[in-house]
Amino acid sequence: MRTKNIFWLLLFSIFTWISCEKLDTSLPDTHGAKDSVDSNAACYTVEDVIDGEIADYFKENSEETLSGVWIQGYIVGYASASTVASATFSAGDKATNILLADNPFETDYNRCVPVQLSTSTKANKDVRNALNLSSHADVLGKKVQIYGNLAKYMSAIGLKNTTKYSFLEDDFDYEAYHEEQNQHQDTPTEESQTEDGNEEKEDNENEEGQQDSEEDLNNFDPLEDKVWSVSEIRGIFTDWFIANGAEKVFNCYVKGYIVGYIGKNNLKQTSFSVEAPVETNIVIAETPNETDYNKCIAVQLRTGSSYIGTRQALNLKNHPENLHRCVTVLGSIEKYMGALGVTYTRNYTFSE
Repeated sequence: MRTKNIFWLLLFSIFTWISCEKLDTSLPDTHGAKDSVDSNAACYTVEDVIDGEIADYFKENSEETLSGVWIQGYIVGYASASTVASATFSAGDKATNILLADNPFETDYNRCVPVQLSTSTKANKDVRNALNLSSHADVLGKKVQIYGNLAKYMSAIGLKNTTKYSFLEDDFDYEAYHEEQNQHQDTPTEESQTEDGNEEKEDNENEEGQQDSEEDLNNFDPLEDKVWSVSEIRGIFTDWFIANGAEKVFNCYVKGYIVGYIGKNNLKQTSFSVEAPVETNIVIAETPNETDYNKCIAVQLRTGSSYIGTRQALNLKNHPENLHRCVTVLGSIEKYMGALGVTYTRNYTFSE
């Protein structure tokens, strides 16, 4: 039985290598220990590992190791503890591992492959130094292929002893993804009410010091074709999210003044200056001289073909002159940096 399983696994590996994106070891951005890498090694997607014959093989041979393979996918986060269930889908302070997924928007740890970033050898260190999300928040969302051994890792099938990597062309169809998500976006319904017929909402107050009325929330349309202000995102948009248990609204325009950036992981850590700025986000507000983070929202600046142009144009590290400029951005509204913010920002317009 064991011999038969190995035979079928070898056949599957050959087929996958033929059909998978081929490794070009002559590429200038391919890094690692060349002597230890088989350029003809099988190349697997995350789907191959978690749902294909690879998964079946490890169910029967849980203690085995499949040595010398490539895994390709998007870097979507890292595990903050010892199991993949502790997945954190953002950059952070952990350098020991990353998570790969076939979808750059993935937030289900069951659809991810954990990748070990060790320091045992120089080749291991080179991969860790290049791919960890603690030192390189900019690799979040990038497509990569990594060479190592498939084995049980973090209570899942993972890639260990990683010795080589190569960044790949980002070929994800972002426009189709956003259109599909918008088609499934729910608007408020009676089902979102609590048992006593009253909508849940937090004790947030709008600028006039009054809570948004139940009628306002019932008539609120998050997909309305308009440009949202920062105060609306902090006010009625937030109230609607709470009342409806929403997670994300796609394709929203938001306008505000660039007032700073977040150096750590929470809006409370906003720096209202251009001192030691980062490239990964900006903070916008209703007025150009705002210094109260409670009146601001964060705007994520990602890498990836659909986002990099916006990131390069808006970040304060490369463009300190953007401080106090008014900008309208296009992205998704979801919880980001401790409050609702703009994520997956993929377009912008300056307004003087």
